[in-house]
Amino acid sequence: MNARVKNILIFVGALILGSLVNGLIIQYGPLLIPPPEGLDFSTEKGLLEGMPRMEARHFVTPFFAHAIGTLVSAILMKRFAFENAGRYTFGIAIFNLMAGIYMVYLLPAPFWFEAIDLIFAYLPMAWLANKWVPARVS
Repeated sequence: MNARVKNILIFVGALILGSLVNGLIIQYGPLLIPPPEGLDFSTEKGLLEGMPRMEARHFVTPFFAHAIGTLVSAILMKRFAFENAGRYTFGIAIFNLMAGIYMVYLLPAPFWFEAIDLIFAYLPMAWLANKWVPARVS
């Protein structure tokens, strides 16, 4: 199997693992920062109805879910890629950024949160992974 095919498989696996991390943080984050009383955030309808009642502290969990999920994916890609690890790492971040933009479209949040999330939770995580993690030595 050539390096490009291996990298694509690693890319998909890294995205899946990063998405799992993101989902776990979103799922268990409300245990640390409970949502406003009486709101059900388990459905899209509940999120849309509850968004106006959310305070800044309620956006900490989604930001860290997006950032840490992207960072995990980028670290895995950087560590295990067979060639062009940095390029694939930024590919992971761009893929996650596109998902973040889609979520902004689906679930309107305050502009300040959308801006912070889209600017700091994706591409900077790929940059960090490229700085922190050594590439595979083949």
